[in-house]
Amino acid sequence: MKTKHLIFLTSVAVTLFIASCHKADNNTTTTTTPTTPPTSSAIIANYCTNVAIPDYSALLSNAQAFQAAATTFSANPNDNDLTTMRTAWKGMRTAYESAEAFLIGPIATLNLDPDVDTWPVEQNSLDSLLNNTTNFTPAMMASLPPTLAGFHPIEYLIFGQNGTATAADFTVTTTPTGASKINYLMALTNNLVSNITLIRSAYTVGSSDDFISIIENPGPTNSTYQTHKAALLDLVNSMSSICGEVGGSRNDGKIWSVYSTQNAALQESYFSNNSWADFSNNIIGVRNAYLGVYGGSTTPATNSLYNLVAAKNLSLNNTIMAGINNAIGSFNAATSIPFGQAVQYTNGERTQVLNVMNAIDSLQSTLNNKLVPFINQYVTD
Repeated sequence: MKTKHLIFLTSVAVTLFIASCHKADNNTTTTTTPTTPPTSSAIIANYCTNVAIPDYSALLSNAQAFQAAATTFSANPNDNDLTTMRTAWKGMRTAYESAEAFLIGPIATLNLDPDVDTWPVEQNSLDSLLNNTTNFTPAMMASLPPTLAGFHPIEYLIFGQNGTATAADFTVTTTPTGASKINYLMALTNNLVSNITLIRSAYTVGSSDDFISIIENPGPTNSTYQTHKAALLDLVNSMSSICGEVGGSRNDGKIWSVYSTQNAALQESYFSNNSWADFSNNIIGVRNAYLGVYGGSTTPATNSLYNLVAAKNLSLNNTIMAGINNAIGSFNAATSIPFGQAVQYTNGERTQVLNVMNAIDSLQSTLNNKLVPFINQYVTD
């Protein structure tokens, strides 16, 4: 069984920022070179205000929209509302996957990422659970292993094998009954919204898991960050980590594990065929963190890593941006067919998948070997 591994290095309208499943967003960035670099404290404050908060706010809004759609569907299962649920589920994924570029703070320390985003689904265990459980209480949901909670068991229920789920599956009286599926769906949904609420509240000053006050106020009494440099390195290491998770040649790599085995069932969003969008949104999240923006903008914020690097070493900044744009753009040639099929076809599709991994691996190398040393050299507070 392969589960998601984290790397720790030092009714509501859906707020959709959905990347196309066929074309990646690879807009280039043009701007003037700053003459005065932003301070490290300003970069961190901008990251909180203009990257993390809007991303996690979109995630929570989309999760609440999904919850509303699931509630409507559960009251009267029909295929139109099933389609609405599926669209809302993909909306959650868009915001969550871009946020994986900055898995720092409580989402990591409270283990919330694996609680909401572990795959692949243990289908036999899930079917057994449906066959033998009728009352999915919050306490019971909290006791389940990560493979039976979060995004992907929901995906399994509402998409089904090969996307063949229908509303009729939620009304059957044979085991597993439709009523059991609906109860599990709503319990999964409520548990997911609860965890996403915790993730968002970490970026609220004064909350019980207030991360803003920690990352924006380093010092000798701060047990997490003694310096602004440490905070920026944590952010950059997280950007690098998601590149490694998506494009690296590790057995648990999002792409490599499926590419090397040609086993489509190991992919992250298998039932929905949403994996290409997941991967590209991961790298778009890296771009967001570097530019200090969210919501599709490719114009860097004044107080961004981009402008810090550009003011000190324009050539390095150009190299980093070329790496980001190449990685995002590499999806364009590969996403004409679903990821699970691309890794098995031999008419150039596997080569295209390999090109995606290579582009992301190159970006990670630049972050590790050039951006990290830059921060160590130029950030002194």
